[in-house]
Amino acid sequence: MVKVGVPVLSAVHKMTQEGIDEDKIVYFKRACGIQVDDEPTIASKKRKAANPPSTSPSTPQPRVKRPGTALQRIHWTAVDKSKLEGSLWDAGDEEDLDDSAIRELEEVFAADAPAVVGMATPATQRKSKIQISLINPRRAQNVAIQLAQFKRFASDDDIVSSVSSFTADQLLILTSILPTTDEMAAVKGFDGNSSCLGRAEQFFVAVSQSPRLPSRLRSFLFMRQFDTQASELEQSLILLATACKEVVQSAPLKSMLRRLLTVGNVMNTSAGRKTAAGITVDSLLKTATKRGRDKTTVVDHVVRTLLKQGDSERVVEFTSTISSIDKAINVDIRDAQATLKKMESSLRSVSDAISSETEVECTRSESDLVDKGSQFVGQAASRIDALKSKLDAARYNTRLLYRFFAEEEDPKESRVSLILNTLSELASLVKQSKEGWVAKQKKAERKPSSGDKSTSNVPATPTSRISVASSTLNRDGLLLAIKETNQSKSVCVPDRKALLSDIKNRPGDAVRRAKYDRSALLAAINHRRKE
Repeated sequence: MVKVGVPVLSAVHKMTQEGIDEDKIVYFKRACGIQVDDEPTIASKKRKAANPPSTSPSTPQPRVKRPGTALQRIHWTAVDKSKLEGSLWDAGDEEDLDDSAIRELEEVFAADAPAVVGMATPATQRKSKIQISLINPRRAQNVAIQLAQFKRFASDDDIVSSVSSFTADQLLILTSILPTTDEMAAVKGFDGNSSCLGRAEQFFVAVSQSPRLPSRLRSFLFMRQFDTQASELEQSLILLATACKEVVQSAPLKSMLRRLLTVGNVMNTSAGRKTAAGITVDSLLKTATKRGRDKTTVVDHVVRTLLKQGDSERVVEFTSTISSIDKAINVDIRDAQATLKKMESSLRSVSDAISSETEVECTRSESDLVDKGSQFVGQAASRIDALKSKLDAARYNTRLLYRFFAEEEDPKESRVSLILNTLSELASLVKQSKEGWVAKQKKAERKPSSGDKSTSNVPATPTSRISVASSTLNRDGLLLAIKETNQSKSVCVPDRKALLSDIKNRPGDAVRRAKYDRSALLAAINHRRKE
């Protein structure tokens, strides 16, 4: 059992339950390095009382002095007790050995402890000790893994006394592995040798001897993180206030939103509905993305109209006046307020920890908290007052944003992020509409030049044939237009199948591609007319 990792004491208990001879149990204990008293155990007394030794004079029981340490074993074969009568072994009591002889036997014939996996062996062979676990094995393993980062310290007491020099990450690690109430009670209830405890339990013992360690860890951790937290909170509040101010003061944005309202009222009044003086934020995207028959949206129509006017193009570029909204979308005024309250509470905890340290005799780390913390508290209090001013400014600008969109402020839910996110999506829609309109304009400008190039090698055609070139790509409609044009001139035109077959079979023609373009069709028709 011991070889597979079962603790020695558990193996001894199992041997006792199974009724193994007490001498063998004692030998096993000594072989495993456990000190054994000469006084017999209660269990052995009970077994001896239940099974008293035979009192027959013919089979005297030898009384052997038991040495203090395990000796080497002699492998002999004992004579059966039924055969002792009349033999030399039946001569009487066994000869006794004095203490000096016993000590000599111990020096000369001391047994080597067996090499047991996980058990202690002589110092010359192994230095591992029996480890006693008092907490959950998985929890103990996690704590031991985290403590591996503090190998440079000679002992756990050094770790506890050096917390003032740790970084924020190291303080976070120690804070996360502090013992719980139950674990602390289990450690304090252990009255054995602490060197036999596991790695996690030994650390918990060191923590138990420093009752103010948790408060010192939290104080130093807050002091290390304060500057970073304060800077991040300040930037978030400034960004939120700036974004709200940009939205409220943006004249191009206001013009764009009112144009959407005007178009929406025109559409609704034509359907018999009343006009609206304004629309909610939730309705902005619904209005902007309303599609017509040709899939043109309301925002496409508004952007196209504004770009055609020329002087209204600045309205389309309203996104440049609200450049901060994308960065401020994830800033929540309620989260900022909660963070500031937490910082105030932590600062009060640091002040209380300093006060408690000054009332008692301090260790090195405790005196460091008093020295460094006293100066920190004053600076941090001033910084928190400045953050309160930033929070008030951000809250004022969010109220202006609510008023700008005729929204009511909900104390349970902040809609600032919703408003900014809606404006960001609207800006993206306007940008897409503008890019689509500009692309169509460029395509329309290139159309005449490409038409001249494709028909440069084609003989001049009547005006009626020009209408064919500008007709739709539908083949049936194109062939019908060609047929009507040729009938007016009494020119014989082959039927549809013959014409298409001739076009496909001409190897140099571009219509060998998947679709037939107008230029290739017209070139083929002109070629047939020449024939």
